[in-house]
Amino acid sequence: LDVQPNTTSIAAKWEEAYRNPIPPKVVPREQAPCKEVELTDIDLYAEPFPVPLWHHEDGGPELGTFHGVITMDPESGWINMGIYRNEILTKDIIGCIVCPNRDNAMHFNWWRDQGKPMPVCVALGLDPYLSLVSATAVPRGVNEYDIAGALKGAPIDVVKADLSDLLVPARAEIILEGEMPTDDFWPTEGPFGEFPGYMGVSAKDCQYVKIKKVTHRRNPIFQGTYEGRPPNESTTMRSLGRSSALLEHLRRAGIPGIKDLCVTPAGCAGFHVVVSI
Repeated sequence: LDVQPNTTSIAAKWEEAYRNPIPPKVVPREQAPCKEVELTDIDLYAEPFPVPLWHHEDGGPELGTFHGVITMDPESGWINMGIYRNEILTKDIIGCIVCPNRDNAMHFNWWRDQGKPMPVCVALGLDPYLSLVSATAVPRGVNEYDIAGALKGAPIDVVKADLSDLLVPARAEIILEGEMPTDDFWPTEGPFGEFPGYMGVSAKDCQYVKIKKVTHRRNPIFQGTYEGRPPNESTTMRSLGRSSALLEHLRRAGIPGIKDLCVTPAGCAGFHVVVSI
């Protein structure tokens, strides 16, 4: 982030990013490394997907643990990029948890009301600025690309997806393109060893994504993170980003008198907040 390695400086950088977002830069396809290789015969159990079984009781290999699932509200153009777990269910189908209070649920509901499947892209091997914002609950309606660009100090390069109007990170290692049905569900997904350090439950009748195309860099790097009890790499990253995001949420809500806050790593960077007033 080009700041001193302390929480005060990092928090100030995030606050500056919310005040001065930088929109992404759309680059032509030939300038997007994520488009160097194209695959239409999809096999998520083969290269370039060396996806491990992260925990011995997991329901299957989890493709998405440190990545970005990209969806969009076509009316407003609001793009959401978030980390939503993606278990490999078949060679060309992945799960995708859609929680009622998450941003991807708002997009899903719009497409469901239209009676259409929702376009979805999954980006693996991200620019660190994108990894930070994907793990951070930025305010609803704010494009993660804009905040990532502000953290970087320059626009994030994006490129149009091949099968939809979604914009994907041009310099990602791997891009999966597909559709999420809004009228059909997978019988069961999971369980998975979740971030609090316990096995999460299996999801019943869950959303899934049919992968129709994969593009990637030559010799791509698959990126993931081991989830488990805090403190760890994930809780450190989420604590910093979510503390700044929650402070921004409260400021936008007009709540006065807040001096500072911390979404604590010991609370799994999501269940415990200390607020100074």
